[in-house]
Amino acid sequence: MDELFTVSIEFFIFNDELWYRSEGKSPCRLKEQDYEFVTLIANLIEKFYPKAYIALASEYARARLIFHFSDIGLSLDFVAATLAT
Repeated sequence: MDELFTVSIEFFIFNDELWYRSEGKSPCRLKEQDYEFVTLIANLIEKFYPKAYIALASEYARARLIFHFSDIGLSLDFVAATLAT
């Protein structure tokens, strides 16, 4: 897990997409398939910022639920109203 701390990483937005650049490497667009990198960051957030991790996990879970419901044809208004209750 300390692997992330051995290299400086810069995050930035370019053309409405999240990019990152590790020390000495070319910029890379962060993709859904970057599981190892995302997992490493998530583990560090969980370890050092547990309250932030809980909030992020909650938002992620709600976002996944919204996408699931929209995939099966339910409106986002219905989903939002359901989540608000």
